[in-house]
This record gives sequence, C-alpha cells and structure tokens, in this order.
Amino acid sequence: CREAVVWKHLNHPNIVRFLGVNMDVFPLCLISEWMIHQDVSTYIHKQNPPVDRRMIIMDIADGLHYLHDFRLVHGDLKCANVLVDEKGRAKLADFGLSSIIYEAGSYQKFSLTATPQGTLRWMAPELHDPEDAGIGEDDALLTAASDVYAFAMVMLELYTGRVPYSECRTDGAVIARVINQDKPKRPDGTENLGLTDNIWALMEMCWSYRRGDRPTMTIVRQNLAEYFHPFAHRMCFSSITL
Repeated sequence: CREAVVWKHLNHPNIVRFLGVNMDVFPLCLISEWMIHQDVSTYIHKQNPPVDRRMIIMDIADGLHYLHDFRLVHGDLKCANVLVDEKGRAKLADFGLSSIIYEAGSYQKFSLTATPQGTLRWMAPELHDPEDAGIGEDDALLTAASDVYAFAMVMLELYTGRVPYSECRTDGAVIARVINQDKPKRPDGTENLGLTDNIWALMEMCWSYRRGDRPTMTIVRQNLAEYFHPFAHRMCFSSITL
C-alpha cells in the first residue's frame, strides 16, 4: 500500500520506525516498532516525578519538522498519535493514514481517510469553514499549516492534561468556537510546567485563523529552542550522539 511506501523511507529518531507489512490479513496491517509507554498522555500521567514537557515538545516538533522537510503532512496530530519509547522519547505515529505529499504549490493526495472521531478538536479553521478562512472549498486540504495549528493544540494537551476545548461537550460547540475565532483560553497554574508568556504567544500564533499567518515548523522550532535554552541545546547534542 502507498502508506507503507512512504513510511519505509522515513528515518528519524522522532518518527515511529516501520518494520514491515503483514500480508496475511485484510486489510493489510502495517507493523511498527513496539512503543512500550504507549501514547504520550498515558506516559505523562503515569510518571513520578513528573515528565519534563519541554523534551516531549521538542521531540514532537523535530519529528513534524522532518515530515514537512520530506514534503509530507501528518494530518492527524494529537497526543493519541504521539507514542513514547523505552527511553522516554516521543515519536510521531499514524501519519501514514492521512498524509499528503505536496509539490510546487499544488497538493497531491497520497491517502486521505475519513477524519477520525474526535480529531476535529485539533483541526484548523479552514478545514471547518474554508470560505470564511479565506480559501476555496477545493483548497480545504490538510497542509503543513494545518499541522502547525494541531501542533499547538498538542502543546495545550501536554500542559493541561485535557483535550482542546475540553469545556465543550459536543463537536458542534467546538466547531462554533473555532469558526468564531475563539481561541483556547490560557490555563491557570501551568507556568511551573513551562507554559511561559513566550510559549503561549507562540501557540497563539500557531492558532492564527488564516493559515498564511501561521509560522512554519522551522520558525516554531527556532523559537522553542530559544525559549527552552539551554535545555534545547542539551537535547540537540544528545540527539547527535545517538
């Protein structure tokens, strides 16, 4: 399948490693490395002492930047699709089911499944209401910019332990908040977890209503490295020695 073709060519410490395809079942089953700590939310809730969220955030940012550099879009970024290995390193997973290759300003769909239940809480405004977000219906595709929007929602998850717009009980209420440009509210009591003024401002930039106003993952990583300094530099050196 096409997902396997894409996945097997990816090689990065923050991307779940592809091992093969089980041809004995239908539909085909893609096999990955075993991630002992499951998803990142489960991992964080189980750890004592608490996990340093900066490392997790940098891992996710590095993996997503790699995909974008590879001209791939994740398309379904949320904590449930970020897994943690035995060393406590976060890796992106499940991108193969919704990834898009994009080239020369146009978008070529590689494989795009129906949106998983609940994922709309991480979805960018243009995917809810393309016309109001300043694009045509035909251009309402998953892009690097929609990944950036979702990345900031993942950061919010990590800092709060709750899904985005957790106060909204229905999908309709979430969509109404998004298309009314009602961004998530800054949570109380999270500065000790690293949610500083600079980090919150960066997250709000990632939630810009029009996708052209959002920073790229290159810019996001640069800002995170600056705000997390000197932690980010220690992470960079440790990654080089792997």
